[in-house]
Amino acid sequence: MNHRRWHACLFLVLLGLLMMLPARPAMADAKRLAEEYVIDLRAGTLKLSENAESQAVYNTINAMNNNGVTGYEDGWDMNEFNLDPALGKTKDLVIREDEGYTYTVAADYSIKEKITLGINAETLDALKTDGYDYYEKITFLFPKSLPVQITGASVLGPSETEEYTGSAQKPPVRLSLSGLILQEGTHYSIAYKDNTNVGTATITITGIGTCTGTITKTFTITGKAAAAVSDTIAALKSADGVTLADKASVAAAREAYNSLTEAQKTLVPSDKLKKLTDAESKIAALEKEAANAAVKGKVYTVLKLKYKVINADRKGKGTAALVGTMVKKSRLKKLTVPAAIRIRGAKYKITAIGSNAFKGFAKLKTVTIKTTVLKSVGKNAFRGIHKKAVFKVPKKQLKKYKRLFSSKAGFKKTMTVRK
Repeated sequence: MNHRRWHACLFLVLLGLLMMLPARPAMADAKRLAEEYVIDLRAGTLKLSENAESQAVYNTINAMNNNGVTGYEDGWDMNEFNLDPALGKTKDLVIREDEGYTYTVAADYSIKEKITLGINAETLDALKTDGYDYYEKITFLFPKSLPVQITGASVLGPSETEEYTGSAQKPPVRLSLSGLILQEGTHYSIAYKDNTNVGTATITITGIGTCTGTITKTFTITGKAAAAVSDTIAALKSADGVTLADKASVAAAREAYNSLTEAQKTLVPSDKLKKLTDAESKIAALEKEAANAAVKGKVYTVLKLKYKVINADRKGKGTAALVGTMVKKSRLKKLTVPAAIRIRGAKYKITAIGSNAFKGFAKLKTVTIKTTVLKSVGKNAFRGIHKKAVFKVPKKQLKKYKRLFSSKAGFKKTMTVRK
């Protein structure tokens, strides 16, 4: 834009604002105003919009209106005036009302940055003589030149970091230039790049309309929330080492994972999520085992035989004693003492036969011992069974087991212990 067009545009803005001034009041309504008004047209020249600066201009004009400053109803006229001294004409800008009151440029009428209109001395004297008491001058501020460079503007926003959401991040940005808040869509446009995934996003701010220049800002999209959850899961024991004592830490890791958004959950590595689910499965299995665990000292029936738990360990060290049967004495002819039994899913080795376990079972003639870890046979365990009963035992335990089946246990000489 050349100087003549630029100055003409400024002058039209100035004239338009002057024409917005309210009607002159009657003498009795006249009020004293401040000696000087400064109306900031820097934003207005760029393009007035609903912001704090344009509102300030409006409020100033409105205050003038409320305080009885002359207005558009009087009409305005201006003489020829060249705003460019280089063209050889330096005649003052004169704005004259129909009623004869005259305003002239008080200073700097090349309009590089501002123009000040003041009531000339003759007019001011006439006003005071007539009883009016008006403002003495109005100063309008303009931008130094067009287009306006935004590269020197202060950028308000964005934040240094934004948490990953899975969607494009568009944090708000505002520009402040010479104390004025510029408007997106009027003074500048914004373009975002790489603003969805974790990493560095770029904002390009480009001047538009009467503004020019480019500003580049960056912000970081982080996956801190997901990373923190991954670290929590990584700190858990592997499933093989998890015990019920780890239940609280496993539950806390699950709670942390569930607190993430669906998008953030995608940032948790699959191996970490598997470690969490494996640990949860192990805890569930341990709880089930605990609920089903045999109780030490309690008697359980397995295949009609009764067993008392000696050691309730569920990891291969559980032991039990055969202490009786559900079969009637008159019907039990054969008995097999197993190597081990299962109670609620756990294995228990048979290490003893309890006292009086089969006392009085006269029909019992054959006893097969399969356990190789039998340590004791209780008092009267077999007293009163068939007098020619045969005890079949593992070959390697023959000598040892002969000592276990003593008279104290109810064993008679007519009975036999063989492999």
